[in-house]
Amino acid sequence: MSHLERNYFYALVVINFLLAVSVIGSIAGDWYHVTTDVEYDVGKSTYDLYRNKYTSSGLRSSVYYVNESGINICKFFIGIGFVQYLGLVCFIVSAIALLVSYRTCHKRALNVNRIFVILMSLFEIISVISFIAVNKVFESSGMCSYGGSYCDRFFGSSSTNGYTQSWGPSIGWFFGLVTIFLCIFNNSFVSSRYKEIHKHEHCHSGDQVSLIQNQTAIYPQGYQPQYQHQQPYQPQYQYQQPPQPYQSQYNTSKQ
Repeated sequence: MSHLERNYFYALVVINFLLAVSVIGSIAGDWYHVTTDVEYDVGKSTYDLYRNKYTSSGLRSSVYYVNESGINICKFFIGIGFVQYLGLVCFIVSAIALLVSYRTCHKRALNVNRIFVILMSLFEIISVISFIAVNKVFESSGMCSYGGSYCDRFFGSSSTNGYTQSWGPSIGWFFGLVTIFLCIFNNSFVSSRYKEIHKHEHCHSGDQVSLIQNQTAIYPQGYQPQYQHQQPYQPQYQYQQPPQPYQSQYNTSKQ
């Protein structure tokens, strides 16, 4: 793994950590709120992906959407939650593929990461854009018959005769919006890392081809170097007779 490729990997790890935070935040956080302020009381109604919660002075209640599935607004939030969980599954698969790509199956794992991040971004886009129609769903559910101004615009406020309302998206919707941008950043870094891996593999394969060509130039096709078998060196020693004892001529003639 080259130095630049390793930097891309660490950047993707940071992005995926932020993606985990944003995905969990979009699933766990509130997506919409309506606050009503009158002279003697302040009431706030919040909507997450599971229930509608209402709080005021001395009163707190919550209604789960599955218990009121016949109402359009409950169906709407159940659908948004289902799409969000599909995005969560895509994130888990993409994160596992990213970790696998650190050592083995670089390109294949990166392709899996890129495909599932694209799917996750599509699910988030569907959720975030579709949620803008929540005010129309409020109206179709008959929740504006009491003079709720929040049925007219996605966010805003109104004040008449000491009766003030404010409404708009909450932190869960903004987490979904952040997730879309993080998916874009993730795929841009994945593309850069993919190119770096391809470049590194191309250079490595080019070096191997050059080595083969050099070997072919040194040893032409069909040439097989032959080596003569040589016997190991064996030192040869000539037998030499031991020196005879010296005999003087005087003794010989005397005998």
